[in-house]
Amino acid sequence: MDNVIPSGITPIYLTRTTVGMFQLTDLTEENLFKRVSLKELLADIQFRGKTSDWEPAKHILLAYKDGDKPPEELQVLVVLDPSNEYDQNFYLCNDEESAAAVIAKIHPSNQIESAETMSLEEALSAIRINDPGAATSLRSWGVCSASAL
Repeated sequence: MDNVIPSGITPIYLTRTTVGMFQLTDLTEENLFKRVSLKELLADIQFRGKTSDWEPAKHILLAYKDGDKPPEELQVLVVLDPSNEYDQNFYLCNDEESAAAVIAKIHPSNQIESAETMSLEEALSAIRINDPGAATSLRSWGVCSASAL
């Protein structure tokens, strides 16, 4: 393996069957990622056991959290790896912080636009980094409190 796998990333091989089951067929080099229900991934592992393509990442999926969101509402970022940069055809993000970093890497000019897929804390962080003056505007508009910024 030539590339070091970043912390927070888990390479995973997904068969054509799994790609179809989880509606990942629309992922392309222009549309590299999609959120997939954690509940559905764990259900697939429960149903197919060791034959599930997600089973090698079971321990990561079981530990997946996003603040106080209940597990049934969590969405895991699954990313197509067309060049097999991490030696598999896909990878998943182990947490929301990694997901935000991957989205920012893929779409650096759209960090604020991708905020709808981030938690509030991550979105505010992206705003502070990309436009420090936006913090004052958000406060003056009453969008968030000074403590959140």
